Amino acid sequence: MSVLDKVVLDLFSYDVDGIKVDVEKALEKGFSPLEVINALSNGMREIGDKFARLELFLTDLMMA
Repeated sequence: MSVLDKVVLDLFSYDVDGIKVDVEKALEKGFSPLEVINALSNGMREIGDKFARLELFLTDLMMA
C-alpha cells in the first residue's frame, strides 16, 4: 500500500491526525502536493458517491 493509499484510508476513517502524518510522509517521499491533493479529491469523491448510494449519512459526510 502506498502512502497515498494510506492518506485516503485515513480520510475514510476520519483520522485527522493520521492524515496530517501521512501527508507529510508523502511529501517527504517525493510526491508532489498536487498528487496528494488528487488522492484526497478522489477519496472525497468516493465519500460523496457512498452518500449518494445511501451508504453514508449526513453526519459521515460532515466528518469527512
